Amino acid sequence: MLSKLISKKKILIIDFDLIAGNLHSVFGVKQISREMKEKIKDEEFLNEFKLKESNILKLKTRVDRRIDLISKTNIIFDKTYIAKEERIKSMLEELIKNYDLILIDTSSDTKYKELTKILAELSDKVICLIEGNIVNIRKTLNLLKEYDGINKKIKLVYNKKNKYTLSMKILKIVFLKFRIIGKLNYDNSYNKIINKSVKTLYINKNIKDEFAKLIKTM
Repeated sequence: MLSKLISKKKILIIDFDLIAGNLHSVFGVKQISREMKEKIKDEEFLNEFKLKESNILKLKTRVDRRIDLISKTNIIFDKTYIAKEERIKSMLEELIKNYDLILIDTSSDTKYKELTKILAELSDKVICLIEGNIVNIRKTLNLLKEYDGINKKIKLVYNKKNKYTLSMKILKIVFLKFRIIGKLNYDNSYNKIINKSVKTLYINKNIKDEFAKLIKTM
């Protein structure tokens, strides 16, 4: 949504959710090209391919004229290389030469907390989505404990707010150490966007207005 509504920038999105990475489905594009799909079946090619971080660019797919997506990051960053900060830093330094903005989606699963922490430390801004229910709040508080050294960099967004979720006042008390920079009300339009592909579906004014406020704050 951010990539669609931030204008006049060349944007790269990296799906670093190694468990449930599905951004290619959201955008209605292929995860990798047919050519790369065939190449990585060759074990010898794959082992060589993993050794060079800049090869990650060969995994990108085009969303539109401004937006590229790298979805299958686990080809390069598998369990062997996952927590090596110098490799990830080298990769990002290479990518930033070609883009105005890089958006990285990560996993909240503690299995990959070291990777997520490295990505957070190397990023300029960190946006954490929170939901107004007890289960999600506990999970988010446990996750944020892992990033104690970069608290000032982390901003929160109240996601899926509706009449059944907790009030903003309560969330501000619970997450006292952090700044909540905005809220995204729950709307069935989000499901339509995901199921029908953001690429072709009209984004309604309410959703645009919510994200416009967030973009301005960020």
